[in-house]
Amino acid sequence: MKQLTYLIIIISTIATIIIGIKSMDNHISAGVLIFIILAVSPYAYLAIITRIVSRKYSIVTVLVLSILVGVFGIWAFVDTMFIQTDAQAGMAFFVVPVYQLGFLLVATLPVYFFNRKNE
Repeated sequence: MKQLTYLIIIISTIATIIIGIKSMDNHISAGVLIFIILAVSPYAYLAIITRIVSRKYSIVTVLVLSILVGVFGIWAFVDTMFIQTDAQAGMAFFVVPVYQLGFLLVATLPVYFFNRKNE
């Protein structure tokens, strides 16, 4: 189950990096790289949580969280960068990870309690 979670996290991370590189328009700068690192940070958080949890319900919860966060992130990046392009589309690499991290911080509470149950 953890392997599936890691696979989803890796696929989401690679897709986010590819979308970030495709949207750079051959202008590599430190600012763009910082935004890509910020966009990948929710997946790093999920990988850390996956490494920590040990109970079945908490592992399933992290799996569901990784699916939700990955699908939302990739959908939001594809939609803002390629489908509905705008002058401020690059700000999605700041806004989307903030929403993802906020959701993950709130959702970490049930994971914590599922992991501590019956200790």
